[in-house]
Amino acid sequence: MLKHCIAIAVAVLLSQTAYSQTKPRTAMYTDYTAIVADKCDIAADGGSMMLTVRNAAGKETVFFINRGFDVKNTPKYNQVRDDKGRKLSDSEKQQLFAHLKTLKTRCRNKDCAEFVDLFVR
Repeated sequence: MLKHCIAIAVAVLLSQTAYSQTKPRTAMYTDYTAIVADKCDIAADGGSMMLTVRNAAGKETVFFINRGFDVKNTPKYNQVRDDKGRKLSDSEKQQLFAHLKTLKTRCRNKDCAEFVDLFVR
């Protein structure tokens, strides 16, 4: 499982260069209906986290928040990227975090709610 988590984290970080060369559509971060908390929660870099959400159609999206020891006190710290490697703007990040706080009430267990709290802090 740890190898799988590391592979996802590396793929997200590496894909940012290729994806940044295309013009992304305006993303909506309020159409998610569920938090999927049972998949690859924490990366192995000392603090980064991945959170998977699902929309009504069943499509899952992974968000990665960079809180690694190697980026602490740098502009990269606390950046959020989606599973295509696209960095969320500050307003997109605020929109996503606000929506995650409302979705937290639908968590099936305490661990899920606590994880959301850590992710959006």
